[in-house]
Amino acid sequence: MTARAAAFLVLAGTAPLPDRSAEDAFFAADRQARDALHVAYGGR
Repeated sequence: MTARAAAFLVLAGTAPLPDRSAEDAFFAADRQARDALHVAYGGR
């Protein structure tokens, strides 16, 4: 099944949302690093 087909099934309500825990963890770490750099360099 292609990603597009899976997306349509999720949007139609016939398939559950896929597990995003790895992506969520990555973006949480990314946000933490960006926030630290923002503070370290004075917000610019």
